[in-house]
Amino acid sequence: MVDIKKENYNDQLETMIEIMGDEDFNKRPKEKLLMLGLDNSGKTSIVLSLKGGENLLSYYSLKPTKGIEINQMEEEDKNFYVWDFGGQKKFRKEYLKDFETKAKNAKKLIYVIDIQDFEKINDSMDYFRNIISFSTIKKMEILVFLHKFDPAIEVDPNHPVHNKIRELIPKIEEILQSHPRYKIFKTSIYTTFRKLEV
Repeated sequence: MVDIKKENYNDQLETMIEIMGDEDFNKRPKEKLLMLGLDNSGKTSIVLSLKGGENLLSYYSLKPTKGIEINQMEEEDKNFYVWDFGGQKKFRKEYLKDFETKAKNAKKLIYVIDIQDFEKINDSMDYFRNIISFSTIKKMEILVFLHKFDPAIEVDPNHPVHNKIRELIPKIEEILQSHPRYKIFKTSIYTTFRKLEV
């Protein structure tokens, strides 16, 4: 498993080219995934969980992603490259300037919405709408994670998050109406990463 964490994604690409020079590495199929959402939505925590992070201190020590971090993961006979886009406002504006370039050759886009942060959901939906408008996205499978759907919320039918999810789903579906390949999940990393299709 290779972890690449530098602030400049061009430096990361050079490092990836060096790694890809390995003969065994080149025999494995490769897939590029994009992970986007607002700051503090839980993107990097999801990546850490998917990589098998079990130490809770690893999650508490996470810092906001600056720019783009590329994480390489192995699953069965395939190498995945998860491009984790930092969600702070100053970075989001930069991504949208040349998003087509950054998204090139990606097979999937994962968009993460923090469903516990009601104040930022409208901003998150606006950002999602901007991303989906790019022509490159039409070739990708899109996964929307309604994240931080933690066990205490799941077992409490009166929790306000349930109503918020019911409000969000038709809005997300409207944004994605011209995209044939998408799925929406309720997700949590409260114990281990889990996703429930809605």
